Amino acid sequence: MAEFRKFDRNCFRGFGIGERSFEDNIVAECKAIAQELDGYKGIPCNPHHFFVNGSCNVLFSIVFGERRGYDDEQFRHLTDLNSRIVYLIGAGFWHMIRPKYCDYLNRESGEILEIIQDIYEFIDTHIEKHRQDLDAENPKDLIDLYLKAMEDAPKPDDPFSYLQEDNMRGALYMMFFAGADTVSTTLDWCCLYMMAYSDVQKKIQKEIDSVVGRNRLPQLSDQTQMPFTRAALLEVQRHVTLLPLSVFHTASADTTFRGYRIPKGATIVSNLYAVMKDPIAFLEPDRFNPERFINEAGEYFAREEVCPFGVGRRICTGKQLANMELFIFFTHLLHRYSLVKPNDAPPFEGTHGAKLGATFTPEPFTVKFVVRE
Repeated sequence: MAEFRKFDRNCFRGFGIGERSFEDNIVAECKAIAQELDGYKGIPCNPHHFFVNGSCNVLFSIVFGERRGYDDEQFRHLTDLNSRIVYLIGAGFWHMIRPKYCDYLNRESGEILEIIQDIYEFIDTHIEKHRQDLDAENPKDLIDLYLKAMEDAPKPDDPFSYLQEDNMRGALYMMFFAGADTVSTTLDWCCLYMMAYSDVQKKIQKEIDSVVGRNRLPQLSDQTQMPFTRAALLEVQRHVTLLPLSVFHTASADTTFRGYRIPKGATIVSNLYAVMKDPIAFLEPDRFNPERFINEAGEYFAREEVCPFGVGRRICTGKQLANMELFIFFTHLLHRYSLVKPNDAPPFEGTHGAKLGATFTPEPFTVKFVVRE
């Protein structure tokens, strides 16, 4: 499916992912989230629903060419379904790789299939509407680009072509729903870590204020001047290890690795948790320490061992978009608010007690979003 990945990357570039032109879409969602949070007037609330809506709408604009209001019932139903399936699938997406006979032993498999069918029906409805309204010369979203490419394909009915409707449907599902969950859940963890490590939060806010002041909002172009902010965001991703077993891959050919024979077709699962908590790569790996990504000159540097988007050539195609979203959402939140732990909140224990599905998801929590002067 290398051709399919290349097609996806070209589509992303066509929508300006990583450029200022697309940044405005994310900023619009930041403002929508702020409007919701301002309504609480400092009363503790759980921001997860707003993060889900914001990240979903960013992807909605790319995939379906529209955005939804945060009170849209269908939109909320879809995001609830997605959260449920992420939990049911399990770490490493084991539901998708286990022997078929196990389906008879676990009732969750039936629920997963029902949820996927519901989501596919939603996608199919949009595909059909796009097919009827398609303006091939002016594609407005990813579905239009797929349909145009399928029309232009020299052999559209070739069963070996990657430009098949089933492939399009699956790609839209993975891009929209998987992308929304990982970004929103990372933002959940960012809130928890900022409340738990208030000294880190204050240092980030000081850096943001020194770069952008109080009269404008942070922009993606400010990244190079915010080394500690970037280091803290990366350390949250490392310390949590959101997808501890990544997603499964398949060996495309017989190979040998460190004396072990890996046959073609074998399922390969990457243990990202072991990599990002490796004591050889990271001193005191269980300690939250953003300074580990700041060099002696005070500059930010990343390490290849921090791999929240997977490893190898099949790394997540949405990495650039996700990083873009996380930086803008994170800096806008800390520019506008101080994140304060409610008095009755339980002690922060990192990922201990978190729900482990396909991702590490924190138990429901609340935050006091106090507007900064």
